[in-house]
Amino acid sequence: MCGIAGAFGWTEPLGAASSAVLAHRGPDAFGAWQEEGISLFHWRLSIIDLSAAGNQPMISADGRFVLCYNGEVYNFQELRSQVGIRRWRGRSDTEVILEGFARFGPDFLARLNGMFALAAYDRETRTLYLARDRLGIKPLYVIEADGGVLFASEAKFFSHTGRFTPRIRAAGLSAFLRYGHCYGDRHVLDGVRQLEPGEVLTLGPAGTSSGRSRPPLEWRPVARDDESAAAELRTVLTAAVARQLVADVPLGVLLSGGVDSSILTALSARLLGPRKTMAFTLGYPGMGRDYDEIDHARRVAAHLGVQHYVYEASGDDLIAELERLVWHYDEPFADAAALNMFLISRMIRSRVTVALAGEGSDELFGGYRRYQFERAIRALGPVGRGLCASIRAARLDRMQWLPRRLQVVLRALGRNSAAARYSSYLESEIPPETILKPEWQAGDGIAAIIEEGYPDDLDDGVVGHLCLLDQRFWLPGTYLEKSDKGGMAHGLEVRVPFLDDEVVDFANTLPDRQRIRGWSRKWLLKKAFAGVLPPETFRRFKRGFGVPVGRWLRHELREYYVDQVLSAGARVHRYLQVRPLQALFREHVRGARDYSGILWRCLILEIWLRLLEHPIDVPGRGVFPGDHPGRVAQHDAVRGNVEIHERVRRDQDVVTDGDLAHQNRAGADPDLVADGRTAFAAAAVGLADGDAVGDVAVVAEDDLPVDDDAPEVGDVEALADPRR
Repeated sequence: MCGIAGAFGWTEPLGAASSAVLAHRGPDAFGAWQEEGISLFHWRLSIIDLSAAGNQPMISADGRFVLCYNGEVYNFQELRSQVGIRRWRGRSDTEVILEGFARFGPDFLARLNGMFALAAYDRETRTLYLARDRLGIKPLYVIEADGGVLFASEAKFFSHTGRFTPRIRAAGLSAFLRYGHCYGDRHVLDGVRQLEPGEVLTLGPAGTSSGRSRPPLEWRPVARDDESAAAELRTVLTAAVARQLVADVPLGVLLSGGVDSSILTALSARLLGPRKTMAFTLGYPGMGRDYDEIDHARRVAAHLGVQHYVYEASGDDLIAELERLVWHYDEPFADAAALNMFLISRMIRSRVTVALAGEGSDELFGGYRRYQFERAIRALGPVGRGLCASIRAARLDRMQWLPRRLQVVLRALGRNSAAARYSSYLESEIPPETILKPEWQAGDGIAAIIEEGYPDDLDDGVVGHLCLLDQRFWLPGTYLEKSDKGGMAHGLEVRVPFLDDEVVDFANTLPDRQRIRGWSRKWLLKKAFAGVLPPETFRRFKRGFGVPVGRWLRHELREYYVDQVLSAGARVHRYLQVRPLQALFREHVRGARDYSGILWRCLILEIWLRLLEHPIDVPGRGVFPGDHPGRVAQHDAVRGNVEIHERVRRDQDVVTDGDLAHQNRAGADPDLVADGRTAFAAAAVGLADGDAVGDVAVVAEDDLPVDDDAPEVGDVEALADPRR
């Protein structure tokens, strides 16, 4: 994984220094290539073939094509034989993609199994191809400005080129406040958009055109008996994990103790061996079960016999980390669990360069409770519609004495259409129009997308259609965005085996009854791996690993929130009505209502607006000097009361060179191998030898499951996470 950026269509070349804002994505090498009308920049994170032969931008053997690529293609060895080159310069997947593109053109992209965002330039025809993988695992932003086109892995690059003036877009602002993230072309910045998953954008003398590398995802159920389906799932998922364990650097697994991450850990242990499998967990001790899954993860790790590293986090240093997080997440992004991914990535980067995570499993195998509710409503027919109408008339969702999650469900059931119910689970607890100034109120057009994907007149396949809609709409802009930006902030590649092409294609042939059976979600996935993990892993309620934002807004963040969002001079006041916002905050602080979802969005927006006005020139000289382990300045040592330690099983305190040898075929940095707990803790935060190491920070984010019980008051995940 890397950072790519460039410009197309201008006579004058773009200065390479403009791309330095992406340096955190690729700390190992920088490359630039320019010709009349085109500039390509690449920041490399070396994963496969660590030699200079894998550096980019890379020029094809015939000199015609130039490639700038971010991601990993897991079937590159298979494709290597198809391309037919006799003499390869190196072993990288980049060269395979480049030479395949040179031989077969953009049609070659359909053969890639992996995650990618790329720019390929044809020097002969002066045509630029921009492309993104079919699930949107890797980001790629684009904007037309002053007669040319800019593109990058992160939109912050645009403001550093001198060729783009950021302006707020009303529709994007409304979408962010409603859903907590930017979606596709509904970006908060006018003119900025992400390529759609699977899109291929072609720019050249003949003009601009948009196509797809593959057909859109479809749900086509196939009849299989349960045993055959479970056996096939075991086969395709094991093969996917095996493909994604290939690397020339150390790798590990993010382990939350939930079903998805536990399965990935079990398969990794089977393929690598338990002693060669490193699992990483984070929790918030003392904050309740919704915020701490350390004990569950420990039981899974002990059962599998893997190396297990545990980090403990607190909110004492949240303010400092929050501003850093907002800068790295690049666009307004209000999933509070992003803090978990951000922290765990920083903690583990001194030990591994690649981590496997469980994103995508819920959307493929039916992991959300709302799938069950929708299936029940549809099955009840007129009775179900009558029940929804009664809930709507009685306004039951406004009864504050009911558990928060029940209020969320009742709010959804009270909507008058299938699309409105779907949207309700994802929205903030109040409409954006409640706090937006009239001149900034605008439709975001997202409702039409949802209605097309989940119409009222479905006769069958409720769960199948909902899973597909989540794969297309919700997954790319939330969980995949979170894993990419959180990991790449620290030069950590996060891989998602559940989104391997073969796994996705298999899952989208499952009938509803093999995704959800009775009240058991992800039924087939649990059946397929029932003999691999402790039975309690499958029996316990699925819960979300949230961040206690509601509590922090009442306590640790209260003064900070008033100063940043409610005081005179706050930038959000240009767009939001102050009095309604103040009223929401007062009610939340008093405990009368839980408005942590919309309040958190407003705080993220304020910080983002401030950073937009005062952009960081170059990492290392700006607000957040280079956030990369091994290149981190002492600013990234212990701050405030947040310190770091790790807990490991007694027989695993020392990680030897031999433990990493299987992953380090090209020779990893020996500094990645710690000789004890304190040594690693110091390395994790950039401490010098002998500095004190205290009680610390953790994060494991990959499963974010859901709890069937009522949440603690103040859990922002109960409001913002659709898994609830």
